[in-house]
Amino acid sequence: MSNAFLAVQALQATGSNLTRAGLIKTVETKGASFANPFLTPLGYSATSHVGATGYWIGTYDPTGALKPDGGKYTVYTTDSGNGPVVESSYKRPAMPAKGLPN
Repeated sequence: MSNAFLAVQALQATGSNLTRAGLIKTVETKGASFANPFLTPLGYSATSHVGATGYWIGTYDPTGALKPDGGKYTVYTTDSGNGPVVESSYKRPAMPAKGLPN
């Protein structure tokens, strides 16, 4: 679902004259600002197509629900190279109404 959400925004931002090159350029120039359900920033740029740049640690409870360790989401980010893993201060922008890109 998350990938479809991002794909729709990329297609909408590319416009009606859709080409592979145009779609790639859109993701590289605008992709980092797309609304997303992730708790970390997106890392799209001309040199990176990495997507989400972080993670959180959780454990499955006996019912199969994934719960954040310690009872709260602690999100960590890094780069795709040799950067340190650090606790994120990123605040995700509000999601669009009804969860649909506009």
